[in-house]
Amino acid sequence: MIDATGLPVDAATATLSPISMLTVGYVRVLELRLQDGRFFHPRLAVSKEDASRAVAIVQPLRRDSTSIGWSRMEELFGSPFSDDSEIASDGRWVIDRALAVVCVQLTALGRLAKASEGPTGVFEIEGMVDECGGPAVQPCTLSPTLFDASEMLANQVDMMKMTITQLKDELRERGAPTSGQLKVILQRRLRAVIIATHCGGEARAAKRRREM
Repeated sequence: MIDATGLPVDAATATLSPISMLTVGYVRVLELRLQDGRFFHPRLAVSKEDASRAVAIVQPLRRDSTSIGWSRMEELFGSPFSDDSEIASDGRWVIDRALAVVCVQLTALGRLAKASEGPTGVFEIEGMVDECGGPAVQPCTLSPTLFDASEMLANQVDMMKMTITQLKDELRERGAPTSGQLKVILQRRLRAVIIATHCGGEARAAKRRREM
């Protein structure tokens, strides 16, 4: 999921405006790291069972404006997609040199995409790999109120004000791993879980509306 600045929404530098529109984009995964206690170790691959304990070092991509018109971008990103096969699967994507390499929670990345590289830094998206990653992500709208005390399941405390123990309680209530003692890692893990749950709910609601 990509925010208005072009950053993956789980990036440590990403912030939410009062209402944030998230679109579907791509990143190039440079490295995977799996948490073991207080440390993260590089991995060539991560199982689905361990995905919530893993992070990815990624390089944001942007749509190549020379290969697709602005009207088509609005068509793709202006409203929720009708099914997984339509998710930004056409056109070329290029490395966004204006954005730095960032670290994101692996579960925030959605599904693995296959791409072929042409000229250096230019990628042609060939399709999605259904058996790798989570569900295909959908565009959605986020509000900072998603992280308020009233939205929490285990403790009536704002997410950013939670202690380590409270963060673990909330993660456990949502079926997510609770390993680790670094507060910032637990916050990012919980943030990714909340966003994934919300976006999944919006996608299901949009599908029901289309079927009515």
